[in-house]
Amino acid sequence: KYQQEVAILQDKLRLSSKKQEEYESRLKSQEEQAQKMMLEYQARLEEGEERLRRQQEDKELQMKGIISRYSAERGSGSHFSTPIPFYNQLLVLIPSEELELIF
Repeated sequence: KYQQEVAILQDKLRLSSKKQEEYESRLKSQEEQAQKMMLEYQARLEEGEERLRRQQEDKELQMKGIISRYSAERGSGSHFSTPIPFYNQLLVLIPSEELELIF
């Protein structure tokens, strides 16, 4: 009877060890998948940040051009006889309260 109980316990131990290995394997797979997703999201985030940075630089260059043109027109006394490049975009680039300060 004692040997029979030992054999049953050994079988239970083997089954438990097998289940533990399966769970560890699943956990490892899930962790790898989570890491892969995190790296993909990180790459997308960095791409988005880079795109926003380039857009901001483009807007800043446009603003510098607008301000330079305005300064040149103002200095010549022509009162905007020729249109300012990107003038329509100026309303998008600058909040209205700042527009009042510039003009």
